[in-house]
Amino acid sequence: PVTSLAYSPDGNLLAIGLYNEVLILDPKSGDLKTKLGEQTKRVTALAWSSDSKKLATASGDPGKSGEIRLYDTAANPPFSKIGNPIKVHTD
Repeated sequence: PVTSLAYSPDGNLLAIGLYNEVLILDPKSGDLKTKLGEQTKRVTALAWSSDSKKLATASGDPGKSGEIRLYDTAANPPFSKIGNPIKVHTD
């Protein structure tokens, strides 16, 4: 099931959080652009930078430590990870 959604500010991409992955779609055509795997369980939040060039994902399991991951949408290849996951507190 879908656990979170976020449109990019420019309206060109839609991030869909699921369990263990994030799908990036073109909202106009519905085409799948990419999948961002390696999420830690349920994706609880998605946030785009104001210029639509970065995406942050937050994921985890209730009662356990979660992670924040950052992606560069303008990199080559697109959606390259920026650094290592950031460990965050438990619920």
